[in-house]
Amino acid sequence: DQEQIDDRIYELEELLRENPSLSFNELCRSRNNCVVTLLALLELCRMGKAEFSQEELFADVKINART
Repeated sequence: DQEQIDDRIYELEELLRENPSLSFNELCRSRNNCVVTLLALLELCRMGKAEFSQEELFADVKINART
């Protein structure tokens, strides 16, 4: 549902203001939340507000705020 994604985008923007580097695993509280979080993060990336990085294959994905 788009409203859930929009709400999660807002939450993630607030989290990224407080901490410019987050862990994807820490952001996922449940399977449903994981899907909504991923969609929200992809939108933030598309808007140029966040970027993803991963140190090695199968490692946790880090989300970094873009300024």
